[in-house]
Amino acid sequence: MSGKYYTKFRHYLLYGIALLIPVSRKGVLLLLLLYGLNWLILQNYKEKFNLLKQRLGKILIFSSLYIIYALSLLWSSNLRAGLFDLQVKLSLFLIPFILFSEKVTDKSVRENVFKSYIAGCIITVCYCFINSLIQYTQTHAIESFVYIRFSVLFHPTYFSLFLNFAIVLIFFMYFSSYKHKRSETIIYGLLILIFSASIVLANSKAVLITLFITYLSAALYYGYRKNRIKESVIISVLLVSGMAVLLYHTPQINNRLKDSKRIINEYLHNEKLRDNEGTAQRILVWRSSIKIIKEYLYTGVGAGDVKDMLMEDYMANHYKNIVEKKLNSHNQYLQTMVALGIPGVLFLLMILFYPLILNRRNTNYLQLMFVIITAINFLTESMLETQAGVVFFAFFNTYLFTEYFIILPARKNP
Repeated sequence: MSGKYYTKFRHYLLYGIALLIPVSRKGVLLLLLLYGLNWLILQNYKEKFNLLKQRLGKILIFSSLYIIYALSLLWSSNLRAGLFDLQVKLSLFLIPFILFSEKVTDKSVRENVFKSYIAGCIITVCYCFINSLIQYTQTHAIESFVYIRFSVLFHPTYFSLFLNFAIVLIFFMYFSSYKHKRSETIIYGLLILIFSASIVLANSKAVLITLFITYLSAALYYGYRKNRIKESVIISVLLVSGMAVLLYHTPQINNRLKDSKRIINEYLHNEKLRDNEGTAQRILVWRSSIKIIKEYLYTGVGAGDVKDMLMEDYMANHYKNIVEKKLNSHNQYLQTMVALGIPGVLFLLMILFYPLILNRRNTNYLQLMFVIITAINFLTESMLETQAGVVFFAFFNTYLFTEYFIILPARKNP
């Protein structure tokens, strides 16, 4: 395959990967495999080797968490579970290795990658609405459009996270250009409304918080880009008011928030929590995770023994419903500390915040918002324990950073 056709094929694979991240777990894995095979088949090894040599430090940093997980098998008892965990997390190593060993895509390709991802979100939302509509015609229950009955392709938290990032991409593309066709502005506005409504229906509390932050940051960024500070402040106030009204007047959201508040109050007053409610389950698994962390603070239990140790503590505390669901820590920071101890969570924080630190003079809205929404969702979900979360994080955390390789030469040669 000639260089020209390889480059085009590579771009189409990138578009396909971005498209399928919010649509199909198996589909995106297949395209990632094709992307890897395409990388191996093209024999421009000298160029790849030179890029690998130039960017070796960055590759090691971005894949460091995976390397530590692999090393932790040395002190894991359950090697079978550990190897499966490494298989799930493999994208954390391979995606940085491959993307950093290739030429950086230009602005038009990056925009098409973002548009492909947004298109994937549109497909998923349409599927969910159609599925819920079919359910509603059979049951006449409005709950068909809420939470897990609405978000059928992914867990509501991941579904909402994908849509939240799509909204960030839409804002980014809109702010990146000073001229827009009226039709383009209308389409962007409709997509933001549809995606936002879908997030509300999916009813993920953590993502509702990040959605609010997304709107607020977009308003402030609008004022900065357009030099309209007063307008951005007014918009921000309206957004805060609108979010308050939404939370108060939407029964499903309001009831879940009240339940969460009640459970937290029970916990603070040392009342016994029931393990059949979502918020209570999170508090109980966090408590179990912290107990294990204290015992294995510096090394963790190893990638293979995390589930076994958690299940052992759940059973010892008679958390029947949690045992049945085989819940993880529901917090990526705690989950990583259970597996790898303090060194593990430090490496997790490094790969999350390193792009912002290294590129602090040129940090854009998109990179910043990706880190913010991911960091917040890590607080309530062990995102890197699922294929959907790993691929989303590894792909965009790496791909967004590749812009640094364009900025770096410009710094050296102003």
